[in-house]
Amino acid sequence: MIGVTVLRHESFIANLHSEIVLAVLCLFIGIASNYFLNAKEVMDIYHNIVVLPLLAYLLITILPVIFEHGTATEKTTVVILVAIWALLLWYDMATGRLDQQRWLATNHQWPMHK
Repeated sequence: MIGVTVLRHESFIANLHSEIVLAVLCLFIGIASNYFLNAKEVMDIYHNIVVLPLLAYLLITILPVIFEHGTATEKTTVVILVAIWALLLWYDMATGRLDQQRWLATNHQWPMHK
């Protein structure tokens, strides 16, 4: 129930102009990541252009509000969840699994419909 009391407070970005600029910046981050990661599969492109910008936008707008107005439990929960996500990302990068198609091809798992 992290959002029950926290979401009653305004974001640190209080006006529409700033929200639009942030949304465009997050979309640009997604498009740039799609270009630099050289995504070819439809779901990878979708992840880079839709999911990544949406997550970036939500995190940028909600994390400051949680840490300013949240309870100790909410703050601790957010820190733990972000740490788990960061560890999983690090693991994927360290094992080469971030590029899923290459990893599956080199580990004899691709194509999966065989």
